[in-house]
Amino acid sequence: MIHKIPRSSGYPSPRITIAGCGVLGKGIATGLLASPLNLDPSKITLTVRREQHAHCLREEFPGLAITLDNGDPALWQGGVTGDEEGHFLFIVTKPQHVQLVCADVYPHIRASPTPPVVITLCPGITIAQLQEWLPTGTPIVRSMPNTPVMVCQGATGLFPSPLVTPCQLDTLTRMFEAISPSVVTLAHEDQLNVVAAISGSAPAYFYRLMDSMVATGMSLGLPESLARDLITQSCIESGAFAREIPSVSLAQLRNDVCVPGGSTEKAMNVLDAHGWHRGVKEAITASLTANRSMGQKVKGGS
Repeated sequence: MIHKIPRSSGYPSPRITIAGCGVLGKGIATGLLASPLNLDPSKITLTVRREQHAHCLREEFPGLAITLDNGDPALWQGGVTGDEEGHFLFIVTKPQHVQLVCADVYPHIRASPTPPVVITLCPGITIAQLQEWLPTGTPIVRSMPNTPVMVCQGATGLFPSPLVTPCQLDTLTRMFEAISPSVVTLAHEDQLNVVAAISGSAPAYFYRLMDSMVATGMSLGLPESLARDLITQSCIESGAFAREIPSVSLAQLRNDVCVPGGSTEKAMNVLDAHGWHRGVKEAITASLTANRSMGQKVKGGS
């Protein structure tokens, strides 16, 4: 659901295109529109491949332009008239479709007086590959947000190419900060794959744990709604508490809950006995390996 906020002149809106508006793309659009930036909806375009999907998005986002054509003139009119605040093109597709989107937009970027900043939101596809698929001189940013951007609570890693100006990076960072309280700019490109394996996948880890805890609570006699409410709030408050006091180690925060000889300490001992840390490390490593190989698979099939 979009919380409609009246437009304000306090933040000049850039032109924004979200190509491939699936779950994550829709989450970004929802978060940006709900954010305090008060972006101009008339400057936001969403592109999709299926008319049925476009119809659903038109109902959900009545103030935005929705198109099936990445070359739609309405999408590129800012490149002709010269948007003062720039054009930011988010490619939010599966890795195997990124090259197709780049091919769609290539002639339009080449014809633009000022090329848009192209932002990808998938692991594996490198800056070098994107530079091959886009016109020379295109500023590129690889990013990795996670799905809580839909409620303006995401975590995001950024890696810009050398052609991205400080002003462009600042504008993009402000957009991500509106939907992602944690935004980090990385020093090395491969670190983005690590971010994808940790924070990008993190919601799935937390939901898996929460689901197991709720199911266990139900098996012990609690109603599902009550157990879910308690576990969800416990997750929120634990993260908020850890964020508020970064000088305290996570190990210390855990130990503060584990009274020596108490029930929580016994629970932690059971998790350790089942290889909790080893399992998490192996899972993240498997995800990282898959992230790194995505670009090679795309390259091999192109």
